[in-house]
Amino acid sequence: MSTLQDWVITAFEPLGALSLRLAFADGTQQDIDFAPVAGGWLAALADPAYFARVRLNDSGNLEWPGGEDFNPEALHDWPWFAEAYAADARRTRRAA
Repeated sequence: MSTLQDWVITAFEPLGALSLRLAFADGTQQDIDFAPVAGGWLAALADPAYFARVRLNDSGNLEWPGGEDFNPEALHDWPWFAEAYAADARRTRRAA
């Protein structure tokens, strides 16, 4: 079972316009394509220039200038959470 300390992001690197490789305190990595989740409250992330402004905050989590961030557990265990974030983005795109 993971703990909050396991979910701390220690480093990240861009893989593409909307993709990052994340390294976690527990030694695991996740390669995440954020394009499918860039909708609704995360719509700004669809702009590659804005997406590139990502930083690690003081808590060891990703954060963008507008305050967009993710639950650190979701990033750590992305395969379990990716579809929920993508489904939310699709719903908000249809509603717009």
